[in-house]
Amino acid sequence: MGFIGQQCTEIKIKGRNFWRGKELIRSLYIKEQRWSKLFEILKENISLESIEHNEKYLADEYATELIELYDKCLVGYMEYTTGRSHYKRGCKYLRRMEKLAAADTVDNRVAYFKESYPQRRALMDEISRV
Repeated sequence: MGFIGQQCTEIKIKGRNFWRGKELIRSLYIKEQRWSKLFEILKENISLESIEHNEKYLADEYATELIELYDKCLVGYMEYTTGRSHYKRGCKYLRRMEKLAAADTVDNRVAYFKESYPQRRALMDEISRV
C-alpha cells in the first residue's frame, strides 16, 4: 500500500466527520489521478450532484458507466419531484448525458418520461427543449 493508500486508510479510521473524510479521499484520488478509486467512491454515494462533480475526471474512462448512473438517478428523481425548477434540473442532466455520447439513451428516457408523465405539462414543456 502506497502513501496515498495509507492516507486514505487513516482518514477512514480517524474520520469523525464522514463527509469531510470522503471529500479528502476524493481530493487525494483526483490529485493522484486514481480514476478507478474515484469511481468506487462515486458508486458508494450516488446522486446527480456527485456524478456531476466527478464527471470531468471520469468521463474519458467511464462515460458508459456515468450515463447509466445518471439514468438511474434521473428516473428516481423525476418520479418523486414535481415543479418546473425540478424539471429544468432533470433536463440539465439529460443534456449532460447527451454530451457523454448517450443520444439514444436520452431519446429513450425522454420517450419514457413523455409516456409516464403526460399530465405534467411543465415537464412536457421542458423536455421538448432537450
